[in-house]
Amino acid sequence: MPWPPCLSVSLSLLSLSLVSPALGAPGGALSFLALGDWGGLPEPPFVTPRQVATAAAMGRAAAELGGDFVLALGDNFYYEGVKDEWDPRFQDTFERVFVSPGLRGVPWFVMAGNHDHAGNVTAQLRYSRHSPRWYGRDTGSPRVPKCPRGSPRVRCGHGQVRYGQVRQGQTGVTGTGEHRVSAYLCGRDHNLQYLEEGGVAYVLSGAGNFMEESRPHERSVPPGALRFFYGSPESPGGFAHVRLEPRGATVTFLESTGRVLHRVTLPPRL
Repeated sequence: MPWPPCLSVSLSLLSLSLVSPALGAPGGALSFLALGDWGGLPEPPFVTPRQVATAAAMGRAAAELGGDFVLALGDNFYYEGVKDEWDPRFQDTFERVFVSPGLRGVPWFVMAGNHDHAGNVTAQLRYSRHSPRWYGRDTGSPRVPKCPRGSPRVRCGHGQVRYGQVRQGQTGVTGTGEHRVSAYLCGRDHNLQYLEEGGVAYVLSGAGNFMEESRPHERSVPPGALRFFYGSPESPGGFAHVRLEPRGATVTFLESTGRVLHRVTLPPRL
């Protein structure tokens, strides 16, 4: 069974695209949580305090703001992924951590990051056989609402973002202009960022496990493109909440304390 109509796979980017189908639900809305770089630790207790705090905050946000699914943006298991589909890390770093009532029954659509590729990525895909909420590429999907007709088109990946990795300095997302993409979501950097350049919004949510404020490549970012950056080492972590509607999209960056760090509204796709 394929993924939901609003989620398609871009093999060239190892990413997903959230698109608005022609028969989207008029007047409806679709909300999801975007979380990257959340993958705990490879030794006991297999989690970090920041990951635990972020998991609890995500549950509260899903209950209060809405959450049809979680988009996991990669680096799901530090530092070398998992060994097989029975690896205890699935329980120690995922199932026993994201247990808030607001996350019960909420599906996770999972992408692999560079640390996941250091292990067995196929095992992460196959784990959907063992968990009712874990969905890798081509592993079937639950029933989720369709994207509202006319809402912004969003492409997602782990770390390929034009200019956006202020710390990493990576470049090279393709297809944003050709496919009328409104926004690109990713992780990779261990902080929260929002950039706008060339008519595309870049949303970086990589604060699920570590927080870093270093940004040595900031000079490569066009002047005025970086609109928001948060990487305080004292922070308990954070994530992004995205709400898609016919009138546009709202992206809210939340700290694990519940504090709203930044909010931006994207116009509808023309």
